[in-house]
Amino acid sequence: MKKKKSELAKLWGLKPQGSKLQGSELQGPILILGANGQVGRCLRRALEARGLNKQVWFSSRKQPSSAREIELELANPASIEACIRKFTKEAGQGKGTVILSGAFTHVDACEEDQQKCRQVNFEATKTVTDLCTELGHHFVFYSSEYVYGGAEYEDPSIVGPFKESDPVAPCSAYAQAKVDSESYILENSVLEKTKALSATIIRTTVIFSWDSRDKNFAMQLYRYLANRLSGKNYPGVPDRFRIPTDQVSSPTYAPILAEATLELAARKAPGIYHLTGSDSVARSEFAKQLIRVFGFSQADAEAELEFVATKDLHQTARRPLTAGLNTDKAKAEGVPIWSLEEAYAEWKPPE
Repeated sequence: MKKKKSELAKLWGLKPQGSKLQGSELQGPILILGANGQVGRCLRRALEARGLNKQVWFSSRKQPSSAREIELELANPASIEACIRKFTKEAGQGKGTVILSGAFTHVDACEEDQQKCRQVNFEATKTVTDLCTELGHHFVFYSSEYVYGGAEYEDPSIVGPFKESDPVAPCSAYAQAKVDSESYILENSVLEKTKALSATIIRTTVIFSWDSRDKNFAMQLYRYLANRLSGKNYPGVPDRFRIPTDQVSSPTYAPILAEATLELAARKAPGIYHLTGSDSVARSEFAKQLIRVFGFSQADAEAELEFVATKDLHQTARRPLTAGLNTDKAKAEGVPIWSLEEAYAEWKPPE
């Protein structure tokens, strides 16, 4: 007979034997900026599972519908300041934690509208950094493997998985905004400063989860194949689905990213951490694995897809090629890092 899972495991499908959570718990109030995105939703559910609902405030782009929602527009510095100051006043519990999970992540659109990219992906981070420094909140910021994406284009021998200490080489406007954000946060975290920022920077990539509302790669693939093979009628699905064979990365299961984030936030872990899955795979191989998980006919599904080299996609922004992130630092500190097979085993099956 199988042992019963904990309540947290029941909610999230966490395997007690696979998780290495240390039991650290976040103290004080918590504000999630970008709370309605994929990672933001996972963070909220993880906090609910820990029974920390009364400590959590979250942002909303729409008119707030609850007392703990605060209106926010990341492209507007005044809106960011109003949001964080309102959180600080309403929480009334002293220093808290601010997690910035919102961003402008469409890298081609970032290349085409670099002003908006700069506003949302750097200027917003700068504003949050300044306010957290002033008010004493711990700041958790999400960065990306894209900070290394230019390395292989300059020198084919420089490939991933990359460690936290490896030199950055941004490959796009999006990547440059992340690099500049990291630099600004680290500059404000220097202990010699009169008011040093407490901050954790998390680099991650290829985040996926089962969420019918989300545009992550896995869900886009599922909707496309469901329309083609199962007679579904999901809107907004492209006429063809092209997948690169030469983009190698470390897919990240969003619920475990949320758990790992909260573990580092609870410890107020300083500096940069890589949080991804433990496997580095080509995007084409990831897609083939997902077909199996979805339960589609492997041959029929692959026949509906086009597997091509990155150069043949003619994308506006450069992508990392042989990349991925090394997670040894996080694993050594007992932070949960899951394999793809662990994630697939716990993933919600198609409806």
